[in-house]
Amino acid sequence: MQDSGIRIVLDTNILIAAAFARSPYVEEIINLALTGHVRIIISPFILKELQRKLVDKFRYEEPQVMKFIEGVKKVGTLVSDTATVTTRPANPQDYPIIATAVNGKAQLIVTKDRALLRLKKYEEIGIVDPSTLRHIFPKFFT
Repeated sequence: MQDSGIRIVLDTNILIAAAFARSPYVEEIINLALTGHVRIIISPFILKELQRKLVDKFRYEEPQVMKFIEGVKKVGTLVSDTATVTTRPANPQDYPIIATAVNGKAQLIVTKDRALLRLKKYEEIGIVDPSTLRHIFPKFFT
């Protein structure tokens, strides 16, 4: 795998969509990561929230969840989720997502979270809906 792609943070809701295989955009993002076109930046917060939601909210079995998380770790780059974030997001749960992006030197946060999307960007980090990626990587999305 190449190590030169655009650096993106996938919000927990995007990773949940990947677990359910419900989004063609998420599937393409994973393929872009596997081919080195993007680097997925993850953090302990994202992985813990993913585990909690899959088990508690969606009733996945713990071994199944852990297997999925191990797969995420294989395609992701793990960074700290604590950083100085100068602009506080409306939802405090979004703070670690932004901190992950800052620490991972991400260019994009990909999310469906409306509060995050309203920010549009944090410093030089764009905040986009996954469907926007078809405009950034048109040859990969049909």
